[in-house]
Amino acid sequence: MAAQSRSSEMEFLAEEMIVEIEARFNHPPLKLIRGTFGPFYPNQRAKVPLWLGLSLKKQKKCRLVLPEWLDSEHLAEVLRQERAQEGIFQDLPFYYVEIATLLLATAADEFPMPDRTRSLVEDIENVRMEKIRRGLQGMSDTVLRGRSVMSTKMNHVGAMEITTVRGFLTEAMGLFYTLSGQEVVAQGGGREGGVGRRLGVGGAASVAGERTGSGRNGPPRKLRRFREEAAREGTN
Repeated sequence: MAAQSRSSEMEFLAEEMIVEIEARFNHPPLKLIRGTFGPFYPNQRAKVPLWLGLSLKKQKKCRLVLPEWLDSEHLAEVLRQERAQEGIFQDLPFYYVEIATLLLATAADEFPMPDRTRSLVEDIENVRMEKIRRGLQGMSDTVLRGRSVMSTKMNHVGAMEITTVRGFLTEAMGLFYTLSGQEVVAQGGGREGGVGRRLGVGGAASVAGERTGSGRNGPPRKLRRFREEAAREGTN
């Protein structure tokens, strides 16, 4: 249940990402909390939050323009690079898993080969998770050999990947801190830049929480329903 709740929260945050749509309706600009989007004209592109694009797609008022990184050939190359480069994560959107999942669920008809895209995203996620596990195992082996672990750096790690390992990483970093007798610094970052904090036992979770939005107010399900109602009313 906790894992399902975290997944729902990550998807909710991912829905704030900006995507392109091709409208099938006329409408003046929409003024939302995030900003003003539009105007909308038939067969012309506009940028909107993902949640609005998904809602309009369900109402058959637009088609979603897939981001370039979701092209199956590009994903195949990303997967090849992930497998070839140990310890290096390819530069993908922070919410790449969630965005792909949402688009495949609502707009599968926009994909030339949706099953292949789904399989590639899953393979990329699995390869990256295995890299993280090997990295943590390497840290553990270093401490057991009596050497200090001063930092861990994971560039371009995604939201779901951080959330998945956050609990274990918190305990592991605390244990490494205890065994090494030194202060541990955890660094993580992607496109937005690095995140560095001096950590106690709970520090790793707080870093991951800043990136994933853990602990934000309001159940995602209720807020998502509010978004959909606002989209329907705003474009009628």
